[in-house]
This record gives sequence, structure tokens and C-alpha cells, in this order.
Amino acid sequence: MARQSSPVWKDYRKALIAEAGDACIACKRTKKLEVHHLIYRGPGVRGITEEPGDCAVLCLRCHKVLHNKFGYHMLTEDLKNKQELWIEHRRIRFEKRATPEFQAKRARNQAKRRAKL
Repeated sequence: MARQSSPVWKDYRKALIAEAGDACIACKRTKKLEVHHLIYRGPGVRGITEEPGDCAVLCLRCHKVLHNKFGYHMLTEDLKNKQELWIEHRRIRFEKRATPEFQAKRARNQAKRRAKL
């Protein structure tokens, strides 16, 4: 049986997503959530081998962007740190976009662009 389809993994995945507030930790989307391995330790004899902090809950879009940036190779501690920094940067960027000031500025810029057409 593949690891991702094992009942132990499914329970672990559900618990991680619930712990993350049922949202992507980078952009807060709540649809198409996946568990990304910051460090992949391989399948364990008794099931889950991940330690706290080995995985991150990401939406499909953030997960794809992260892999496009860092690749799919075996993950090391150094790469884990870089990915954690990237996730934090993305989270801050999305929080900034949610502010009323940013939304107002965006609306003004869109109106200017439409006026030029």
C-alpha cells in the first residue's frame, strides 16, 4: 500500500491540516490543501516518521510554486530552513495584500489603467 493512502498517513494529514486552522500557512487559502514535506525521512516501519516541524500545510498553488523554486530532490536541513523562510515571506506578502490600505491602492491603480484604455 502506498504511503499516502495508508490510514495512518491520512489521519496524520488530517491532524496537520486541522492544526494549521484548515488553511494554507502561506496564503490562508482553504481549498485544495496538501501536506508538504520540509524534510522527508522516508516511510517508517510503524507508520509516520515525521517529527514536529517536518511538514507544512500548503494549498496546491503554494505547493507548486515552492517546488518550482526549490525542486523535488531529497530535502536537507539547510533546504528546510530556506523553505521555511520562503513560506514566511509569502505569508507576510499575502497578509499585506489583505489590508484595506493595499486594497484601496490596488483599486486606484486599476482605475487609472482602465482610464488609459
